[in-house]
Amino acid sequence: MSRTPSTARRLTAYAAVLLLAAAAPAAVDPPAAGAADDPVTVTVNARAGLATVPDTAFGVNHAIWDQHLGSTETSDLLRGTGVRTLR
Repeated sequence: MSRTPSTARRLTAYAAVLLLAAAAPAAVDPPAAGAADDPVTVTVNARAGLATVPDTAFGVNHAIWDQHLGSTETSDLLRGTGVRTLR
């Protein structure tokens, strides 16, 4: 008997694929061989003020051909995770 993954599992899988796709260019394009020849100094000011991330900054990218995007179940799942913006 085969089981179909739930929508929540599919959303988790989609998120994992998006994260891997975002990290892939760094693995494909390594820095030039001579780039490490010059010393570099990095200074971090840990006391610098930080801005608050707005509520609308947490969102997901979607595809127009996703047949489940407009469903009540998907809407409830996205709302439950705090997603407020779709791109």
